[in-house]
Amino acid sequence: MGFLPKYISAQGLANLGTYSYSCEDRSILVQYFLKYFWTWVLEHLCPLWIAPNLITLIGLLCNVGGYLVLAQFTPYLSGEAPWWSYFMVAVLFFTYQTLDNIDGKQARRTRTSSPLGELFDHVCDSCSVPILSLVMGATIQLGILPTFYCMMLGCFPFYMAHWEEYFTGTLILGRYNSPTEVQIFFIALELISAALGPNIWTSKLLFGIQINSILCVLTVLASVVTTYENIQTVRKFKEKQGKSMEVPYRVLIPFILFIVIGTAWGIVGQHLLLSDPHIFCWNLGLIFAYMVSRLITQRICKEPHEEFYFMLVPLVFSLLNSVLALSPMGAMIDERLLLIVVFVANLVTCLVMACSIVNQLCNHLNIHCFSIPYPSLSKTQ
Repeated sequence: MGFLPKYISAQGLANLGTYSYSCEDRSILVQYFLKYFWTWVLEHLCPLWIAPNLITLIGLLCNVGGYLVLAQFTPYLSGEAPWWSYFMVAVLFFTYQTLDNIDGKQARRTRTSSPLGELFDHVCDSCSVPILSLVMGATIQLGILPTFYCMMLGCFPFYMAHWEEYFTGTLILGRYNSPTEVQIFFIALELISAALGPNIWTSKLLFGIQINSILCVLTVLASVVTTYENIQTVRKFKEKQGKSMEVPYRVLIPFILFIVIGTAWGIVGQHLLLSDPHIFCWNLGLIFAYMVSRLITQRICKEPHEEFYFMLVPLVFSLLNSVLALSPMGAMIDERLLLIVVFVANLVTCLVMACSIVNQLCNHLNIHCFSIPYPSLSKTQ
């Protein structure tokens, strides 16, 4: 695929020789329960010939399937769907979680661990951030605007974890607030909705506060605490090196720009968000996935960080167009048309980037993305 743009420099590919992956999962659920279940699934249900990246991709498709099922019944992120749809989402999310945690084990089992595997895994996880946000918003009857703000807020823990890894070299998953706990919590919400109906989340507790409002507050608190922990970890790491936090904060610039501009567009273009919530949110979700992909690639390949991404330009233009739509001058381009055009452009950009990076890494490392070469299988057996 020589016609694709190159996202990794020649020096970045050369730096892969010093690559190493370090992850510290402190989750209580993982340490005492789930790791034994995942090992059993790997040994009894996972064929030796299936490639780790294929397992990752199937897991992502499970999330997409759950999202599409519920979106059919709750296009505006509220209203009651059939009980079986919530149960199906719970099953698909649990399957995703299981596959997401055995792909690395399968890579070690088949001796096919590579930088591509880590990148592919975490990029697929980043695509799940908007999926989980939209599904949960629809499940607990939040409606469009609260779901949108929760989605933007939910980007922080995921991005900040990889920002921390960028500087410390280790991905640390919290003891009580790791992705595993969040996923199990979401699965529990789906099962409760299937058993008791989604309207239970609009029930009022003490002081007339609805349950879904309490869940939103808990989400905010968890995001704030997790982000604070990430910043403190990097600060202590830099202090040991005798360095300041200037560079780490500069690496955050594109992410902060994305959050500010994206949230501002949601406020100014609220009518657009209310009429097309899924396309609007996915526009931002694709930009988020792109930025996470670039950050992880820069860390793996030890390349300089970027302080601005071209994908933010259409986002800025969309915001300005919505601002003009509220003025006597009027919008430069029909807002809904621009929304669709930008969505298609973002989708194409992400696909091109993904194909390019996978192609570069596979060619350089002499590996296959979705299959295991026979020599590797022979050595494993």
